[in-house]
Amino acid sequence: IMNILSSTWAPSYIIGNSLLCSCISSRMVNLSLENGLCEASATGFINYSFFSGHAIGDFDSATQLGRVGLRLFETRYSSNKVLWSKACGVYAIGTATWQRPYHEKGYYLHKCYELNMETGSLVHASYMCHFMVSYKILEGAKLNEALSLYQQYFPFLKKTCPPLYDFGMAVVQPMKDLMGGFKDDTWDEAHYAIYLGAPSVYSAVFYYSKMFSALFLRRRSKWLDYADQAMATILPYFSSTAYVP
Repeated sequence: IMNILSSTWAPSYIIGNSLLCSCISSRMVNLSLENGLCEASATGFINYSFFSGHAIGDFDSATQLGRVGLRLFETRYSSNKVLWSKACGVYAIGTATWQRPYHEKGYYLHKCYELNMETGSLVHASYMCHFMVSYKILEGAKLNEALSLYQQYFPFLKKTCPPLYDFGMAVVQPMKDLMGGFKDDTWDEAHYAIYLGAPSVYSAVFYYSKMFSALFLRRRSKWLDYADQAMATILPYFSSTAYVP
C-alpha cells in the first residue's frame, strides 16, 4: 500500500491536484505511525512536509518533519538511491524553499543530482541542474558564484534535456545585463515564447526573472511592466491548482 501511495504522489502533483497530494501524504504518515517505518515512510514524511506548512501555517514543524524523512534515508534506507534522490529533490524544491537558506537547499539539490547520475536518471539529474542555477540567481547569490554554477551545469542540461535548458535560460538570460558572461547567442527569447504557447507557470517565471533583473538595474517602469506580465500569466495557472493568498 505504501509503495502504491508513494508512486501516485508525483503524478498527482504534476497534474496540479494538491488536494490528492495532501491526502496521499497524510495517509502515508498515518500508516507509518500505526504500523511502523519502511522506506516509503521517509518519502511520506517529506511529501507531507511539502504541503503541511501551508495547510497548518507552521513552516518550522513542516521543515522538521522533512528533515526526519531525510535522516531516515541517510541512516537506514540509503541503499534505495532512487527513492532517496526523489526525497532530496522534493525537500529542496519544496519544503526548504519556505524556511531554509540556500546553502541547505543547494546541498540537497546537489545530492539529488549525484544520486540521479549514479542511477542513470539523466532527466531528473538535469532537472536538478536547472534548479541549482536558477535558485542561486533568484535568491540573490553573488554573481560570480551564479556564473560558476552556470558554466558547470548548463552544458550538461542543454545536452540531456533541451526543454529544461530553455526553462533555465528563461531565468538566466534576463541577468545578462548584469553578467556579460551569461549571454548565450544560441538561445532565442522569441523561440522560447512560441515553445511555451499558452500562458503558464514557466512564462511567469520568465517574466519574474525579467522583473528581478530590472529591479537590480533600477529600471522602475520596466520592473512594473514585467510584474504585470508575470501576474497575468501565473494567475490562470494557479486558479485551478492552488490557493493564492
